[in-house]
Amino acid sequence: IEQRLSFQGVDQEDIKKAKTMKLAPKGSASITASWNLSPSGIKAILHAATGSMTKSGKDYDPDLKSIELSIKNSILLAKTNQHSSIAVPFIGSGIFLSRIGVTKEELASAIIKTMNEEAKGIKVVFVAYGDEDFKLAKAANSKIKDSKVSVVKGSITDYNAHKSSAIVNAA
Repeated sequence: IEQRLSFQGVDQEDIKKAKTMKLAPKGSASITASWNLSPSGIKAILHAATGSMTKSGKDYDPDLKSIELSIKNSILLAKTNQHSSIAVPFIGSGIFLSRIGVTKEELASAIIKTMNEEAKGIKVVFVAYGDEDFKLAKAANSKIKDSKVSVVKGSITDYNAHKSSAIVNAA
């Protein structure tokens, strides 16, 4: 049976609290099939639980830790489910950025660093949608000696852009 959820590094109290609120705990991840993306080569979608889009407060607001943990747990699930590659978008760089309280540069650096740390045994690709995000990601990646992260520009749903069988979606 495939593992469908990962909570590694997530505080046990946060897991209990999220369960009572019927939410995925911040920092966790889940995996599903990719449905209509499957013919293109994308076989799985990893849903990174970074925080709530509609609710705010300590238990709901995304933060750097929840972004890093959700990426870590997404990569772990991809490995567990025999995916050899994973594509990660610029999670949190849009509507969440002001709630996270960091700059785009700091966020890009944190995402790239986490991807690098978890890259053992799997190809990891950072997918930047636009020119500005691509430049930020390339700059963050260039600061890491012997980086294992590839940075590409394109859409996370475009298999030809990243050639990854699993993609991450901010849930």
